[in-house]
Amino acid sequence: MKIIRPKWLTYFWLIAILSYFDKLVMAAFVGSDKALFDHQPWYPQGQNVDYSIFWQAVNPIFLGRFWYSIAMFGVDLAFFLAYAKVKRIPRNYLVIYAVFTAFNYNLFLEIQNVTVSMFAPLVFVVGAWAFLAIPLEKLPLGWSWNFSDSHVQCLFQCSNPGQNIWAKLLFELATNGPVLMVFLIAWHDRRKRKHECEACEDCTCGTCSDMCGYM
Repeated sequence: MKIIRPKWLTYFWLIAILSYFDKLVMAAFVGSDKALFDHQPWYPQGQNVDYSIFWQAVNPIFLGRFWYSIAMFGVDLAFFLAYAKVKRIPRNYLVIYAVFTAFNYNLFLEIQNVTVSMFAPLVFVVGAWAFLAIPLEKLPLGWSWNFSDSHVQCLFQCSNPGQNIWAKLLFELATNGPVLMVFLIAWHDRRKRKHECEACEDCTCGTCSDMCGYM
């Protein structure tokens, strides 16, 4: 992947602004998944969250559907702007990141995936360790030692009762696919930039650690 040139910065910010405008509209006028706030009769008693205790800590669903959606948009935007200042994270990746994370808002209203996706750019900084954010948030970890609590039960029961296991797996793949993609794209770009740097023996193409974005 070539280093993005200054003349492309205008396009970078234009795409970013359009993506985040779309996210703001979806957060303000459509909102997040109703399932996080409306307990259905077939859910485990008093439970509708099948994520980890860490996810619960960083997702203020107690704010209600509207303000939770707005808060997550704010978190999303803040992390994007912070990453835009990190030299190791290439701008052209952040364009892809902005577009793909828009699916969190537009595809099945999965705004709760914001706090997972926001760790993807850290692949350029800490490598594969960033992938730990996926299981540490998306699985019902930390609620009990024997996995017998209602959060684990919700993992299997908090879906449409007419949906079989294969339909649920397909649904999970569709809703979490964009999350996984921003991690995988970051990993691919990091490895590619590393190889490009190693091939640049005299480093005339720039400071290797800054150019390739790896430690």
